[in-house]
Amino acid sequence: GRLEILKHYMEDKPISVQVDRQLLARNTPGFSGAKLANLVNEAALIAAKTNKDVITPAMLDEARDKIMMGVERKSLVQSLEARKLTAYHEGGHALVALKTQGANPIHKATIIPRGHALGMVTQVPDKDEFSITREQMLAYIDVCMGGKVAEELIFGEMKVTSGATQDLVQATRMARHMVADCGMSDLIGPMHVQTLMDHERSGGVLREHVDAEVARVLRESYERVKSMLTTNEQQLHTLAGALLEHETLTQKDIRDVLDGSFTSVPPEGPASSDSGAPKQEEEEGVELEHIPAGAAASVITPSPPTSPVAA
Repeated sequence: GRLEILKHYMEDKPISVQVDRQLLARNTPGFSGAKLANLVNEAALIAAKTNKDVITPAMLDEARDKIMMGVERKSLVQSLEARKLTAYHEGGHALVALKTQGANPIHKATIIPRGHALGMVTQVPDKDEFSITREQMLAYIDVCMGGKVAEELIFGEMKVTSGATQDLVQATRMARHMVADCGMSDLIGPMHVQTLMDHERSGGVLREHVDAEVARVLRESYERVKSMLTTNEQQLHTLAGALLEHETLTQKDIRDVLDGSFTSVPPEGPASSDSGAPKQEEEEGVELEHIPAGAAASVITPSPPTSPVAA
């Protein structure tokens, strides 16, 4: 498995004794052998660039994030209002993930821009999964809804941004997968809809039923999440404030923030981030004008092979 592949590629590298290979293997679901090799090589480059003798857990974490989500874009200058909106958006995703049965554990929540996203919450399953339960699918949809609902709750309906677009794409795909592929709808019944449509001349009525069921699943998710975040609004404020101050939080950090026991420890190596205003110097190879307007956030949730959602 991935553990053996990682051990192989780490054999000739100076790896810190603090590196937990088993944990790293668990946190890289879906990584091919080539991606794992790239992960180790990227971490080695980070060590070389920072004049470190060994590859640390933070370096491997940074390399993993770069491969999954793109390069950090700290040079992107944002207003305080834009950062605040992103913090609440990500806080919404994270709070829903933390409180929803069946949701994958949070790897980290960040408001540091990566790729085309201004922030993101990443989730990693505890173990490799080759199928996914109805509970997990509904949890996935709820987490996707968390950002949009948080924006609406804090800033009002007229201030909701287009940043939730990709979240809604992922949620809709999962809802359709449940209804049309997995037979998880009482109205449609236990059938694979496309197979039936392939043998029917007219599937118009069935399509309408599927669309209505998908809309129902999404609407019910929205209402669940709205109720959850309204009930826990003070925790949302607390979490958004912590994200504004620290920019990146792990699941443990988030739990500690919410129970009042969080102690900030500066991260080591390249994973550290300045909590002040974003830097303004040029970033090599980055064309900021290509970032879609309002690209507030992404939920990155590595999914089992049966899921239609590409992480």
